[in-house]
Amino acid sequence: MGFSPRRVPAAITFQNRKLFVSGTTPNILEYGNPASINVNSTETIVNASCTNLTAGSITLNASGGLAPYTYSINGGAFQSSNQFTGLTQGPKTITIKDAFCGTLTKTVTVGFNDNLSLTTNNDTIVCFGAPVQMLASTNGTGATYAWTPAGGLSATNINNPIATVTSNSAYTVIASLNGCARNKTVNIGIKPNPTVNAGIDKTIVEGDEVTLNGTGIANPVSIAWTPASSIISGTNTYTAVVKPNITTTYTLTVKNSDNCTASDNAIVTVLPYCIKVMNAFTPNGDGMNDKWLVTNGGCTTEIKVAVYNRYGSVIYTNNNYSNDWDGTYKGKPVADGTYYYSVTYETITGKRITLSGDLTILR
Repeated sequence: MGFSPRRVPAAITFQNRKLFVSGTTPNILEYGNPASINVNSTETIVNASCTNLTAGSITLNASGGLAPYTYSINGGAFQSSNQFTGLTQGPKTITIKDAFCGTLTKTVTVGFNDNLSLTTNNDTIVCFGAPVQMLASTNGTGATYAWTPAGGLSATNINNPIATVTSNSAYTVIASLNGCARNKTVNIGIKPNPTVNAGIDKTIVEGDEVTLNGTGIANPVSIAWTPASSIISGTNTYTAVVKPNITTTYTLTVKNSDNCTASDNAIVTVLPYCIKVMNAFTPNGDGMNDKWLVTNGGCTTEIKVAVYNRYGSVIYTNNNYSNDWDGTYKGKPVADGTYYYSVTYETITGKRITLSGDLTILR
């Protein structure tokens, strides 16, 4: 075949000689030194990490032997690419084969980077009882969170619980991901709320007005009563005069120099106007309209009535009337006709009112 043998230096023993074909045209049989004909490699390794367990890779830089090379990992099929990706941490068995019969098997270890980072909301100072949105996040997906202590938190196992505290507090969160863990502490300071008292609840009769006597801190930044629609005066003072048409809850809100607010409520109960004097009745014993009706509710503390004939003589009087006059005088029915009444009553709010008019008795 026309091969040209080459001599090997005497220093290389026969056992270390190897016969292989070399050159671009395979026409030379050559003995060589194992130092240049054995397959070798160096590696570039990328480690797996907390945030990506399969981020590992191995890039092999083969030398020696006869190119091209093929590569296998953990006994798998050989490939022409010198790179293996998507690797987890740990030792990997690498095999490299050259184009002739050289083989290299070695163990390459993919390491692990603890690269987890944790970010939280900053320390803060809030008003007494104000909610604080806590927030923790990591640079990886799927982390779990554990907050301590549990008191005041809406939840302890999520990344964004709400904290509602009434004293200076510190919350620590531990984030865990793929065996890695980080912790941080968030401090919450408390500013005092102002003191405020809307005063006692009130009861009025429809059409009346009443004063609400609130109290609170001196020199507040702001004072406000709401709702304003039925406030006659004093909306922005501790003392407000109100005239609601229906039962209404009034809220007094005060803000202090720390921009903290506090509120208190006072309820004004509105009773319907309860005095209605009937100007006629028929005391004939038929069970209908047999009594003179003056009131139909409970908005008064007392009702005084007097009934006069046309000559001005008193035919009936009662200082605590309760709809019970049956049209008699000294036990006998009075004559049908027109009479005159005077009704004086005091409402539960202390207002004294006198009404007068005609009264017809008809049997």
